[in-house]
Formats: sequence, C-alpha cells, structure tokens
Amino acid sequence: MPESRSRIFDVGMNDILLKPISPESLYKKVYQWAGIRNNKTSEKQNKNIDFSILSSVIDIEAGLCYTSYNEELYCKLLFKFFKSHENFIEAFTNIIENNETINASKRMHALKGTAGTLGMTGLHKVAEEIEAELKNEKSDETLNNLPLKLENILLPLLNKISEFREYSNNRTENQ
Repeated sequence: MPESRSRIFDVGMNDILLKPISPESLYKKVYQWAGIRNNKTSEKQNKNIDFSILSSVIDIEAGLCYTSYNEELYCKLLFKFFKSHENFIEAFTNIIENNETINASKRMHALKGTAGTLGMTGLHKVAEEIEAELKNEKSDETLNNLPLKLENILLPLLNKISEFREYSNNRTENQ
C-alpha cells in the first residue's frame, strides 16, 4: 500500500480515501479540502432493531456506520445480500471446476468489498485470502479447496441472516 500511496501523490493527487468508504470519512475529506469546518459526526439513530442474533458473525456497528446508522436500510442490504448469495458457493464451485480463475477472482473481489461494507469482517478476511490465492495461481488441489474454505464462513453467515429475517418478520407481525 505505501507504494500505491506514493504513486497517487506522484501523479498530483492531494489525498486518498480507502475502500470501503464510510459516509463519515467521505464528508470529513470533502469538508477538509473545501475548507469547511464541521464538527458534526453521524448521529446514531435510536436503536429500534435488535441485531443481537447477528453479533456473532457481523460487526453490526461497522455495518451501520456505512449506512449512516439507518437501521432499515442496513436490514434491506443484509436481506439483499442473503438473496443474492444464497447460491454463491455452488456458482463459485462451478467457476473453480471450470478453471475460470479470473472470473473467480473478480467475484471474490466483489464479495470482499460487500462483506467489508456490511461489517462481515470474517467473510471479508476469507474473501481477501481467497482472492490472493487465486491471483497467485496455486495448484489445482489448492484451488479445489477454495469453495470449502468459503463455505465454512459463508454458510453460517447466511444462516444467521435467515434467522434474523425470520425473527424480524415475527417481531413485526406481533407488534
């Protein structure tokens, strides 16, 4: 990363924002470079939603930070993640079996970014490791073990999101 930073500054950039970008860090940089003094930080909304079911697999605080503490939006993003990744392991396994390492690497990169933004730190770390292994062109045996490595972290996460969705739906119906 230090080499990247120096290259960025060498071509004339004044600053850098690293992904995943939180709304608060973006506003700080904009205010800093626009010369605007702003001491406000994102105000946390009242916690009406109980995220405790997810706390073993997700850093809720980090995920909420990227939605400016909008709990409803965060729930929608979690449910959308669930829906779009229900069959991810099967699809990823097929890509690996077909030796499509570039496609697999792109998918891991996207998964890594989404996981980081939603506070899924364990998945983010594993996706980062898998992405690196794909880029290093490991042996077929190593590549064939990648879907299992992903499954070990993704399945429990998806199960918890599903459990949370059921809990949320039941709670809404009982109110």
